[in-house]
Amino acid sequence: MKSLSQETGETFRLRAQHYDYEARWIRDRDLIQPLVPPPYGTKRLLDVCSGTGAVTYVAQEMGWDVFAVDTSRSMLLIQQKKESSRIVLCSGEELPYADEAFDVVTIRQGLHYLGLPESIHELLRVAKREVRIGTITAATRDDISWWTDYFKIASPGRRHVFVPGEISTIAARFSVKVSEVIKYSRDSFRGSISHLSTMDQATLINHVISAPSEIASAYHFRAGAETPKDFWYDLRWEFITLEKPILT
Repeated sequence: MKSLSQETGETFRLRAQHYDYEARWIRDRDLIQPLVPPPYGTKRLLDVCSGTGAVTYVAQEMGWDVFAVDTSRSMLLIQQKKESSRIVLCSGEELPYADEAFDVVTIRQGLHYLGLPESIHELLRVAKREVRIGTITAATRDDISWWTDYFKIASPGRRHVFVPGEISTIAARFSVKVSEVIKYSRDSFRGSISHLSTMDQATLINHVISAPSEIASAYHFRAGAETPKDFWYDLRWEFITLEKPILT
């Protein structure tokens, strides 16, 4: 049986080549901007679980000196081909950097694959000033089992389906100031499962078609006009800033 880390590696190996085009949200600047403040301090920013570099590129454009880390060699190779910043293959649970090495640490859609709260502790350890988190959540706790069944096929290795406020509650244990911004986007199921076999894609689309009415209503499932077997849905985003106290 594969470990969670092995399953995650295989998932993103299959997704790497087409990841940038799986979903609209991946390159949507409105869903990246809350993670990247104007440069300050040493202008050093660490992008954890950087994938193919969507956040990395925006941060570079804004003037940050960016370091990017991920556990997926396949994803980092895509980023490297685009002449990105300094790239390191490592886990967000064990970062090879000194305490407070970066002004800002960002992580977008990566905590789903990491242990909690250990990874939040590690992100805060290497951040001098703040950690900025972007994550898609379920609408309510009652939806977790439905999404868990979905991700068992769609994204093996995924550990968590977060509910509203869950990450902020965990982060509040670390004596940091926690603030949230909520955003919504709309996307297709089809893109993020396009790397799967035809059989697995059919299984997941049937999972969506047969979803309980309360699930379909909560996420506004809609069949695609041109591709009836494609379904669109609403995504709920939490952008969470963990601000460390300034010692005087």
